[in-house]
Amino acid sequence: MNTALYLLGYALVLAGLIYGSILMGIPPRWIVAGTLVVVGMGVLKAVRDVRMRGSG
Repeated sequence: MNTALYLLGYALVLAGLIYGSILMGIPPRWIVAGTLVVVGMGVLKAVRDVRMRGSG
């Protein structure tokens, strides 16, 4: 899978989750905390996929 396409899709999903959280009235500090966790998971997955592709 193209890494740029993956990152674009991931950003769209994250934006949708942030928007939904704002509409639900979740406090901004929790939105930021959740965003950091999700972005961190995305970075870890992207790095793992690149390493798997490079080692094979």
